[in-house]
Amino acid sequence: MQNTRVLRPVSQIIREMTTERVHRQVWSAVGLSPDILAGRPLFIPYRIQAGLLESAARATGMEHFGAHVARQMPYTDLDAYGRYVLSAPCLAVALYRGVRALRHILSHANVYLRVQGERIVLQFDSALDPGVGGARHLEEAMPVLLADLVRSYAGPDWRPDWAELRIPRATSTAALEDLHETDVRTGGRFAAIAFHKSLIWKENPRPASPGDIHLMRDMRDLVASRAPRNITETTCNMIELQIRRADPSIEAVAENLGIGARTLQRKLMVEATSFQECLNRVRTCRARDLLRETRLSPAEIANQLGYRETNSFRRAFRRWAGMSPSQYRAEIGAGGRPVHEVDG
Repeated sequence: MQNTRVLRPVSQIIREMTTERVHRQVWSAVGLSPDILAGRPLFIPYRIQAGLLESAARATGMEHFGAHVARQMPYTDLDAYGRYVLSAPCLAVALYRGVRALRHILSHANVYLRVQGERIVLQFDSALDPGVGGARHLEEAMPVLLADLVRSYAGPDWRPDWAELRIPRATSTAALEDLHETDVRTGGRFAAIAFHKSLIWKENPRPASPGDIHLMRDMRDLVASRAPRNITETTCNMIELQIRRADPSIEAVAENLGIGARTLQRKLMVEATSFQECLNRVRTCRARDLLRETRLSPAEIANQLGYRETNSFRRAFRRWAGMSPSQYRAEIGAGGRPVHEVDG
């Protein structure tokens, strides 16, 4: 199953490569309308994207339509998922984030690493039967997208050492090698690219600023959000937003909700809570995420959470976690952990 949020750029590129009439015909061929992308995020069968690409390939006469689409679709187009992955401090953490959050955009897909000499082979298993109409287009697109992820850390001139595709060995690869800009090896188990193992700890050349850091929580809320069920959840959601705007005060939250601060406090009392409890809950979760997933100092995290003084944050965190921010980070390890290697 695939989240419709990451299908939007594919649909947009198809429309740009064809016409609005053909674009709607392509969607009609899979029994749907592109209008489903305008609503709330949904999970739909991954084979629908395969069918879209197959229908578009027939309409345009382009044999390797999926790879052509991928060349026009940078990794950043993967909505909140792409932003979360690419804000990682180094490639190893980006790969870990990609695996960790993958279920929010593709529920049955998997990513593996295979070590082959001095090379690491990054493999993508779509879990899609190769006999599904259009599956080949998804297969041919994936190495292009994976290469753009690695290139975000290795630099704009980097190219994979080779690409692997799950297509018959006898398949001609000349056109595919032009599209992938590297040697293409057929007969593989999964779509994959290879890169030198020295790149795995390559630092992010464009590290996220403190105000533009994306956490797993942000990605999950953006991609798979649901409407708040009560005033407590509404308040917590608004505090999350206001923290990113650097003003998580009750006045700012109430104003955004279209009510007064006292009215908001009374509504929260009815649900046996308070604004301060909501604020503490959000700050606790976000502080732990920032300590676990970023390299921000306690002072920078305090500023992110709206504290005027770092010591106030330190005292509050000790109340929540029973230890200092530095102790917490030392126990769990800053920046996450790299994706596990697998044999294969």
